Amino acid sequence: MSIPDIILADQHKIPQIGLGLWQVKDQSEFDTAFTSAIKAGYRHFDSAQAYGNEQMLGNAWQASGKKRSELFLTTKIGVQNFRYKKAHSSFEESLAKLHTDYVDLLLLHFPVTILRKKAWKALEEIHKTGGARSIGVSNYTIRHLEEMQSYAKIMPVVNQVELHVFLQQPELVKYCRNHNIVIEAYSPIA
Repeated sequence: MSIPDIILADQHKIPQIGLGLWQVKDQSEFDTAFTSAIKAGYRHFDSAQAYGNEQMLGNAWQASGKKRSELFLTTKIGVQNFRYKKAHSSFEESLAKLHTDYVDLLLLHFPVTILRKKAWKALEEIHKTGGARSIGVSNYTIRHLEEMQSYAKIMPVVNQVELHVFLQQPELVKYCRNHNIVIEAYSPIA
């Protein structure tokens, strides 16, 4: 199966379909899901610090026989790590767990009121040094994205939000399209 790519505003490509690893906590279940996904043609794998399975993903992709360049790895900075220095240090821990020196997409997991500006600055620096090829956000509303225009040097290329037939968020989808931010749906089949 060939999964088409979407070109992001920063000109990197993201596979249109990925495997979200949110609820996969058991190593055996993880291995089965990952192996099945690889066999089905998946190359995009979405993890997060909060999921507690970055190490499983790192081990799985290394055991798969795939080159790192053949995969698209996403992780997210957990809200407990949104302080500027903690965002940097926790990201280094994520890279070690993922057995890589970069991620394809790094997201802020949730728009924490007081800390999101400093956390975004950390992501911009991580991006600038090559630790993350693309940077984005998760669970941001139009208000959060508009606020970012006042402090972001780089706007997010992705906004990962819950999106499915029962939660369509048409205003947010339109806003993101108009601002060249790709909507990445989680729980797309509800």
